[in-house]
Amino acid sequence: MLSCKPVGMIGGNMDIQKHDQHMLERAEAPKKWNILCISQHSNIISDCLTRLNSLPFDLLILKTTEDAQNYCLESAPDMVICDADLPNNVSSIEAFCKWIKINPKTQDVWFVLICSETTRNSVEFQTWGVDDCFFTPIFPNSLIIRIRHWIRFKTLLDQYNESTASLKNTQDALLRYKTAFSHRTKELFHERKVLNQSLKELTVLISDRMKKQKQINRLHEINNQVYHALVDVLYSIIESKKQYHQGHSKKVSEISAFIAQEMNLSKSEIEDIRIAGLLHEIGKMTIPDELTVKHPTHYSYQEKIQFMRHPIVGAALLKDIVHFKKISTIIEHLHENYAGNGIPDGLKKEKIPIGSRIIAAVSCYDNLVYRTQNSSLDMAFQFMEDHINQEFDIQVVNYLYKYVSLHPLTETDSTVALRIYELKPGMILASSIFTSNGAKLLPKNSVLTQESIQKMLRHYESEYVEEIVYIRG
Repeated sequence: MLSCKPVGMIGGNMDIQKHDQHMLERAEAPKKWNILCISQHSNIISDCLTRLNSLPFDLLILKTTEDAQNYCLESAPDMVICDADLPNNVSSIEAFCKWIKINPKTQDVWFVLICSETTRNSVEFQTWGVDDCFFTPIFPNSLIIRIRHWIRFKTLLDQYNESTASLKNTQDALLRYKTAFSHRTKELFHERKVLNQSLKELTVLISDRMKKQKQINRLHEINNQVYHALVDVLYSIIESKKQYHQGHSKKVSEISAFIAQEMNLSKSEIEDIRIAGLLHEIGKMTIPDELTVKHPTHYSYQEKIQFMRHPIVGAALLKDIVHFKKISTIIEHLHENYAGNGIPDGLKKEKIPIGSRIIAAVSCYDNLVYRTQNSSLDMAFQFMEDHINQEFDIQVVNYLYKYVSLHPLTETDSTVALRIYELKPGMILASSIFTSNGAKLLPKNSVLTQESIQKMLRHYESEYVEEIVYIRG
């Protein structure tokens, strides 16, 4: 059987593959032939067909061509065997044969005519469109051979027709593929042109974007320079107003940035706290000159109130300047207390900005150590410890201890930072030990014993106690 099966076909290939599968199934299973017989020799024909053991068939015997035509309208047979010598019925047989051959549903039916010598000479049956003719008397062996010949020819004809249909489907599919390929090629060509144009436009956009980005970077650089220049100018003005503690703001800025870094704050938060430390006394610029030469311990009550409000005034001066909003917030809340009884908003604990908590503690430390007569490091930390959880955050004070241990004022102030598990009896505490709620566990200058070390360990395991302990060097 001829079969044409395209591989990788785009469009139409599924129909062809299904057709080939159908042909394969037909090849594996022998066809059952549907044979219609209109003949007075039907018994002989049936007997001959029965002797063809390998040929499965259904034989239908009808008496008239009218019945046969009605049957063909419902189900077209594979073969019609018709007797031309039916009584007074030659014209109807001729009409039936011609109808078979012009009807699209039955035009491929194999039409076999059985006739006598007399009919053979008197009827031009070759004009009817018959496919074969067999003459009486019928000899079974000859009929069997002819039937085999008819079946084989009809099989080849069917296969040819199916292969022709398959070839036609393949050609149609190839034509559809060619059309689709041509259409797609045009689309791809158009898309390529669009893509090339888009790439050109994108290149121009990228070039413009890079130029603009350079301009933006340059503007950012200039803006940053202006910002820091403004900070330097403001800092210089603040320093020029101070009479008794110049350098305070710079020291506060340095220590505050150290603590913020130790607390793992972000780079932007650390920078804001550093700048806020430099400018935290900008509100004092509004204080009258006669107060700036007076030490705060000599202020009257009204002067103290005016002095206490300088962070609020300073924040108001900065908040409307670009880039100073967060810094102004830090400065505004410098006089909030950890216990919640400060100004301006009475914020409590972590509600107070972390920058405000850090700078408040560091500013107090610097004033006590560097700006107060007859003061010392021990006195400064004693004051701060007495106000832990009242004015100051214990976490900030602990990091302040760390700064002092790394930057001792004198050799006698030298300390060593140790973990709780590294402590030994006989060591002297350089700072007090507090519990998480601010209760003093061990005072500063305590000589450690095994019992006090175990006490610290128990609190460390059950609640928050700083793991780092500062011991006098």
